[in-house]
Amino acid sequence: MEPVTVNFAMTREDFIASRTAQLKLLMPQPYRFAIKFMGAVLIGFAAVLLAAGHLRYRPAPWLGALLAVCGVFLFFMYLPTVEASARKHAANDFDAGRCGPPARKVCFGENSVEIRSERYQAEIPYEMFYSAYEDGSVFLLYTGIGECRSVPKRTMNGEERKRVADLLAERLKRKFKQEGTREWTK
Repeated sequence: MEPVTVNFAMTREDFIASRTAQLKLLMPQPYRFAIKFMGAVLIGFAAVLLAAGHLRYRPAPWLGALLAVCGVFLFFMYLPTVEASARKHAANDFDAGRCGPPARKVCFGENSVEIRSERYQAEIPYEMFYSAYEDGSVFLLYTGIGECRSVPKRTMNGEERKRVADLLAERLKRKFKQEGTREWTK
């Protein structure tokens, strides 16, 4: 099989997409569900508290209102706020030049991935990767804890994307995570 080789320059949008994908990897779906569930529980508890207070003629509207505000924030605003903050920090880092070398070459071979940039050159066997992640816009290749290389999907056509995803899934097995797939389908 012929290797998939991509040459690209990291754009501002690519860098923001990379940071957003890292955030999604750090906050998988069960955590997102738990946050929304806690918001719903707080809203329900606030409603019960307010109703019980009015029925017993001892209203405590400030406590019910506080619980309702916290619940609404968790249910509707927490995740968008965290994502907006990550996007803003990524944009600031890119504008300040803290995104690493802009030009990169990545070659996905049969047995290894070759990564080349101005200050970094490596040929890494798939078994040596800490993990990999794919979402709608990027592939993230973790060479260690906290050390991540990003490959934007815009640099590949549809067939190349599928070949890279298949290679990563075959070689990394459970260390490769894809957004939107369930654990039991792997």
